[in-house]
Amino acid sequence: MDFTLAETDIPKMKAALDNFDMAEITRLNGQVPTIRTLLDQLKRDIEAVEGPLHLQDVQNLNISDAQKEAVASLGSKNFDAFSDAMDAIADLDQRYAGDCSAAELLQTIDDLRDARADRDAKRQDAADHPDDATKQADATRAQQLVDAEKVKLEVIEQKRSILQAVLSNTFSADKKPPFPPELLADAFAIIKRNPKVGQAMLDALARGTRYKDIVDTARLACDGVDSGFADRNGNPQLNADAAAWYARKLVQKAGQYPVPQDIIERYTTHPYMVQDIPELNGINNRDELTTKRARYVGKVLLGPDGKLNIDAARVAVYDTLLNFHQVGRQTPVLAEHMLKTLDFLENNPEAQQLLDDVEAPGIGGGRGLVARDTGKQRGELTTEDFRQSILDAMLTPIYQGPVGSCFATAPAIRMRDEDPLGTMKHFRDLAVDGVLRPKTGDPVPAVKNVPGNQNALTRSFEYTVATAAARIDHKGKHRQLENSADEIAKLLGEKVKSGKKRDAATARLKIAITDAFEFRYDPEVLVGDANDGSSSRGKYVLFNKATGQPVANIDDYRAVVKDIVHKTIKSGDTSFFTSRGDVAKLVDDPRFAGAIKINGAEPWDLPSGGDGTSATEVLDEPVEMTYVLRQAEINATPPFERPAKLMEKFIESFVPSTDPADPSEKVAISTRGRHLFNALPGHPSTAPLREGGPANLAANLQRELLDPAQALAAAPMSAAALAAPFEEIVAGLLRNSKSDAERLALRNTLENEMPAADMTPRQFEQYVQTKVSAALAMRVQEELDQWKAPLNPQPTPAEEQEKRAKIQASVEEEKRRRLDSAILNAVETPQFVIADTNWNGGDVVRYLVIIGDPVNGTAKLCEKWMPSGRLENFSEANDWMTDEWYKVDKRNP
Repeated sequence: MDFTLAETDIPKMKAALDNFDMAEITRLNGQVPTIRTLLDQLKRDIEAVEGPLHLQDVQNLNISDAQKEAVASLGSKNFDAFSDAMDAIADLDQRYAGDCSAAELLQTIDDLRDARADRDAKRQDAADHPDDATKQADATRAQQLVDAEKVKLEVIEQKRSILQAVLSNTFSADKKPPFPPELLADAFAIIKRNPKVGQAMLDALARGTRYKDIVDTARLACDGVDSGFADRNGNPQLNADAAAWYARKLVQKAGQYPVPQDIIERYTTHPYMVQDIPELNGINNRDELTTKRARYVGKVLLGPDGKLNIDAARVAVYDTLLNFHQVGRQTPVLAEHMLKTLDFLENNPEAQQLLDDVEAPGIGGGRGLVARDTGKQRGELTTEDFRQSILDAMLTPIYQGPVGSCFATAPAIRMRDEDPLGTMKHFRDLAVDGVLRPKTGDPVPAVKNVPGNQNALTRSFEYTVATAAARIDHKGKHRQLENSADEIAKLLGEKVKSGKKRDAATARLKIAITDAFEFRYDPEVLVGDANDGSSSRGKYVLFNKATGQPVANIDDYRAVVKDIVHKTIKSGDTSFFTSRGDVAKLVDDPRFAGAIKINGAEPWDLPSGGDGTSATEVLDEPVEMTYVLRQAEINATPPFERPAKLMEKFIESFVPSTDPADPSEKVAISTRGRHLFNALPGHPSTAPLREGGPANLAANLQRELLDPAQALAAAPMSAAALAAPFEEIVAGLLRNSKSDAERLALRNTLENEMPAADMTPRQFEQYVQTKVSAALAMRVQEELDQWKAPLNPQPTPAEEQEKRAKIQASVEEEKRRRLDSAILNAVETPQFVIADTNWNGGDVVRYLVIIGDPVNGTAKLCEKWMPSGRLENFSEANDWMTDEWYKVDKRNP
């Protein structure tokens, strides 16, 4: 190849640039494409020579031909990475030369379990016969077998992680965004240096995109293992096993939350890295862990002088992320929320002043809530406790949990994000005065019946907003109660002497009956599965205002109305009614039970749910609901096209209010009668759909969403790329298997039915369903047999068929969930985040996204869980796509 042009023109270009000779620069610039073409051809020629050489280098590795080709391809990217990869795999081959298939992995897990059981039995036998040398030797050999199986399992897992990363994941050509070539050598140097840390790094890289953070943390973790995570005086803080465990957890954390490297270095060389935090140990409930970690940081934040110790609190946040005893349970969403809250408190002197002004109430107020948060008795509470409780609430993120309070939770989340100082004032009012002061209406007593393992003030805030909403809900609960009272008054009006007086008399009764009752939100009432598909608790409960007691049945209701009759119809009103006794008798009339009903239900047993517009007005300005997607549009759109239609209408309806768009902006969005949550108009993922304005929306949707989805659906995936999702699906089903026969069938599927040919996603889906169908039929029969066995008498054929259908539906749902999850995460599909679902926690945020479906080549509604970035099947999607969608926003002036 003639490189004379490049050899002569490059020096000339340098000279022209030095002399700022524009004519010469322009002339030589025309030669650049030719030079680039020559260099590209040279690169291809080199690869053509190197490729076979690299492939020859890997022939002695105990891996498949496809895996050898993938490892050899590293040579053209970075020779140091290629060399380290070969050395790492060769070292693992020396420790165990078997294959690393999923079947081998599962068999080894079973063998290790059996070896441990045998070891434990022989240990006990040896302990029972201390003088029997044979039994002592048997116990020793049993332990050696356990050790050998552990090494085998370790090697298989490490080798699998390397090969999957090279073949179909992090280092493959299909990875999006692509792994930076400049990090390849560093990554494989870590794998060679410490295979266990390398495995943790590869797992984190497969799940996240913070490539440099993960690689840098892995390098630091390797240093820590070598030094025992030495302190600043060079003294090891951890033994070898503890250091190895901690190193892996550090790397996992890097994939979830980006802590700056200098902070990790400072933290891991300080004694507080290994200090125990007893109040945070042994917590298995995720909500309780979030609550107690926020409380731990809050205690550090509030100094003994009542002032905020921001710097110390930031270190306490890193305790929840990096402390040796805490790193095993990550709450990255909580950590991010707490650090943002500390920034707010540091930069807003009004917050410090608000705390300074807090004084413990003499009696009453929100003492019960503060006592719950602090763990003290009410009489022990001090001013510091009330201030502490307010700070703890600020440090705790608001999310919905299992309670169906979405209509109140969504505006509460929005206010916490947009007006943290206003939210802090609400927490103060709830803690000190025991009330919520809504923007509309009178103060509302705090709801104090909140879950015991969660922050009392944040939960009371949500549920008291719900109670306040019922008071001003002139379209929902309040109007329904008025209608019920109107029907009661009409019935009682039969005993009015004169028709002319009936209207006045019944109006008086209606007002009195309506005023006698109120709805309060109770988050602890079990309601089963709510319409949103997520919650199982929470509904409005009818209360007698006069006594403060719940109305539980018709007798309670009648007693209140009878009392109203006697109080309202006084002796001076006998000219209106025949007698008080006559009116009271009508309360016991069978017709009364029908008159009191609200939409066919008793007032004390209404369906769960509430009105989002009223709940929003409790905290903000009046709002109105406008259509995003109308029923007529839904009906006119084929089901498989509805997610794309929703995407179109979403972009039309939700326009960012700022330029540039604010990624955190939230506007309420609702599906009729199902769920209220927060749309994210400014999320960066939707920016390409907004380019060029409304006139370009159709073209943008086609280019960014529909065309890529169709391309994914049409493009075959290689057999190598299909291996990981196949294993994920079948192994997941295997973990949930119900019988030995099913387990054996699924194990055989893993061992013998691995995809051997390229397939489109749809073909792959059909292939998997065919291969697991027999095993899942066994599961259905096993569950049916287990159900039938204890029944006496045995079920009828119709009952048995009904039960079989339910079991079949449940098994099909699990299969669909695993299929969707594995396939969606095996390809790089276009994703557009449209909303925050409310269904979050200290460890995860669950977004609603519209993606390009690689199976059907259309748009699809699903969930995206952060910080993992994993797409998850949204089982309620079909139901949601039959609902009308609304925007809930401030009224136009």
